[in-house]
Amino acid sequence: MTNQKQMPVLRTGLRIEAPDKCGMTTSCISCINFTEEAEFCKLYKARPPARVIAFGCSSYFDQEEIPF
Repeated sequence: MTNQKQMPVLRTGLRIEAPDKCGMTTSCISCINFTEEAEFCKLYKARPPARVIAFGCSSYFDQEEIPF
């Protein structure tokens, strides 16, 4: 028997399904409609669910996004 520390087992192949055109680059954090301090969406006048904050929604808009 050894006193070696047990290393955690890494899980691979994990996927999170996100709606079309949503992802880490379209999160609420970079959307102009989101107020990070209050975690509030000005467009829908509500706090988005955690999954929407992380991956964004179809109404995502980034002021610095190049339109072409």
